[in-house]
Amino acid sequence: MEKENPNVDKVYMEEKDKFESDIEAWEWCYSRFKSKIDKIVEYERRVERLEAQLRDRERIVDLKFKEERTNLLILIVIFVIASVIFVKITSQSQNVWAYFITGLLIGTGWTVIIKVVKRSEESLK
Repeated sequence: MEKENPNVDKVYMEEKDKFESDIEAWEWCYSRFKSKIDKIVEYERRVERLEAQLRDRERIVDLKFKEERTNLLILIVIFVIASVIFVKITSQSQNVWAYFITGLLIGTGWTVIIKVVKRSEESLK
């Protein structure tokens, strides 16, 4: 029969002690940093929620931008048609003041349209 080697028991006990100390070290590290790990997980969840909100807001801004752009195009088309009709009616008269007032109204209209465009761009930022 085989004789048991005392060195085997000694090596076994050393390895077992080393393994147990490693486990204790890991448990200590985990218990020490568990709260920080939980905070990191909570921050990751918060970041995911904020990213989802940001995507929703970007979608809403895109929809508003398309709506504003459509409204602005309609406004410009109506203004151009009204200006052409007004100029046509004014050109039938020989009155200089009518031309002057027509120019003022058209210039004021374009100024208002430009301001509306700038305001809508600023509101979307």
